[in-house]
Amino acid sequence: MRLNYRTLLPVIAVLAITTITSCKKDASNQQQVSSTDINTHTDDESVVSSQMDAGNVDVNNALQSTTSLDNTLSAGVTVTYDTANAVKKLTLNYSGDDISHSRTRSGAVVVTIPAGVRWQNAGAALTITYNNVKVTRKSDNKSVTINGTYTLTNVSGGLLITLASSQPVVHTLTSNNMTVTFSDGTQRSWNVARKTTYSYNGGIVMTIEGTHTDGSQANIAEWGTDRFGRAFTTLITTPIQIKQSCDFRITAGVIQQIRPNAVVTITLGLTATGDVATTYPGATGYYYFKLVIVGITNPTPLYTIILPY
Repeated sequence: MRLNYRTLLPVIAVLAITTITSCKKDASNQQQVSSTDINTHTDDESVVSSQMDAGNVDVNNALQSTTSLDNTLSAGVTVTYDTANAVKKLTLNYSGDDISHSRTRSGAVVVTIPAGVRWQNAGAALTITYNNVKVTRKSDNKSVTINGTYTLTNVSGGLLITLASSQPVVHTLTSNNMTVTFSDGTQRSWNVARKTTYSYNGGIVMTIEGTHTDGSQANIAEWGTDRFGRAFTTLITTPIQIKQSCDFRITAGVIQQIRPNAVVTITLGLTATGDVATTYPGATGYYYFKLVIVGITNPTPLYTIILPY
């Protein structure tokens, strides 16, 4: 069972299609809430997160491959293996278009695992290092360059390739030292803590949660500083669900983006009227998400919109 990385695009990516164009003011604290900044950062976050998810799929496909050297597992990715030393190494070299042909990638992802550790064993951990992985969107030539290291842990044990006949497989991703360089040259810190549970129910079902806690705030999936120098925290307050039986569409979940002067809440898996969708709309139909922006000190919505994805 080889996964296509497009199935793992993070839910935050749907915000890239929003059409908020104005700035609104929270009268309670007189702070300006810039929708342009919110959209820009949300788009940045979607590109970074989608590449990390895509990289994890490439890694899993490479580890589950029955061949051993110099194999191209998906578009624009060549993998090489080095198993001669105490620490085994797998290198993904990106060059050219990805499978969607909507973006190009360059740079390398290096995966290391101690000799004797098998990825299918419970608790097995991979160290994954991004070396100048540049992702460029072809539609507008916007790019991000990712560097740093994170840990991918097979908490449950098992392989995705046998998911249809096995227990759920649980992976966690944690990082505290990623850096992202944007097209304008600014460089910011980026931290990630997510858990993905892969199960099978008439097809693959993926459930994504945030696992970091800061003080009383739990369910944090990503946090750091955006390109404008402002702190951000992204929570998954209701687990995100993606189903193969629904063409790998996002069918449920709630995410929340906390910024210095605004909170953005996105509820997914809705109908056009904002109700919870109870049936699959079909390959040509749409799910909808509801986006609400409120000021930090005023719960009155500054902006509300329902859009398809």
